[in-house]
Amino acid sequence: MLEVNTILADDGYINNLTVNRLKTIGKDADVGEYIDYIDIQDNRTRYVTVQVASKEQAKDSRDRLLYWQDSEKRILTTEDTGIIAYSYGLPEENMKIKREITFDGSGDAAQPVEKIGTGDGGANDRARMVNTKYNGGYKQVYKASNNGRIRSVDLSDDGIDMNSENGRIFITTKELTAMADGGPVKVGNTNGYIEITADGTFNFHGKGFNFSQTKI
Repeated sequence: MLEVNTILADDGYINNLTVNRLKTIGKDADVGEYIDYIDIQDNRTRYVTVQVASKEQAKDSRDRLLYWQDSEKRILTTEDTGIIAYSYGLPEENMKIKREITFDGSGDAAQPVEKIGTGDGGANDRARMVNTKYNGGYKQVYKASNNGRIRSVDLSDDGIDMNSENGRIFITTKELTAMADGGPVKVGNTNGYIEITADGTFNFHGKGFNFSQTKI
């Protein structure tokens, strides 16, 4: 039995609680119902949605049936109060991991990793958002559904890198200013580009140049 001193209407405090696993499953659910809960074990936290497959009366470590002490369902007891406490069958194959926080690596070199979304079933976290804090930077990566093409933003000590593999980057704004502080600027594609050197010289590289007047 685990009991806490209730200090508010629905809240209690447990001091220095250490467990090998913790699930935030509610007190009541029916077979076939979908439930959302948080599962904490070892060095990872998972946000899970799953369909309840079975439901039976809960038992303690001595195989004794468990009941709720009263209708408030805050305290478990082996005394038959008529208010049954249930345990639920939650098949792992039916679980949808909506979010996961864990570590990449181990020991002092371990770095936190966050994965968001269920993905499309493909390998290497395809169609999931992966946020990684590595030594010297922070990276967000999304791999497109079906093809795994990378869309990423990498914030590192050296600067910021953006990648939209075989995709587009579209910016909509009222005003846009892009300035290089003392360095060169290049704008173009694989066939040509415009370069502004650090001293302000414009260099045009391409197969041809067409200048048209726009009527306003």
